[in-house]
Amino acid sequence: MKTASPLPLLIELAQKEADEAAGKLSTLLANQRQSEQKLNLLLGYRAEYQQRLCNSAEEGIERTELQNFGVFLRKLSDAIEQQQSELKHWQSHVEAAREIWQQTQRKLKSFGILEQRRQDTLSAQAGRHQQKVTDEFAARSSQAKHLN
Repeated sequence: MKTASPLPLLIELAQKEADEAAGKLSTLLANQRQSEQKLNLLLGYRAEYQQRLCNSAEEGIERTELQNFGVFLRKLSDAIEQQQSELKHWQSHVEAAREIWQQTQRKLKSFGILEQRRQDTLSAQAGRHQQKVTDEFAARSSQAKHLN
């Protein structure tokens, strides 16, 4: 008696693993996009505030107001640096998760190929068996005709 192949179970487990990896990658990509949006927002604020500073300087600006602009711009620059660091963090996590997802996809594909080969082998064996039965039947029929 033939034993059942473990491949369907392995394929099912590999599919679950691939689905989990895809879900994690999706979450990390969303976090990365959110981090990029925050960075772009901060960069926009800084550009806008620098333009205000230039406009105010052209019109004449008091020393305390100039100092306030400088302090605020430094704080914005610090926030931008922090956000850039956070973005790099998410990018590295996304890359690692993408590699894991790709590995799970390759594993799943390999199991699928093995299962297809197994099915092809079983089909070929069944075809050979059917041909053998047909040939034996034809041989018996031929012998029976010769005996009669």
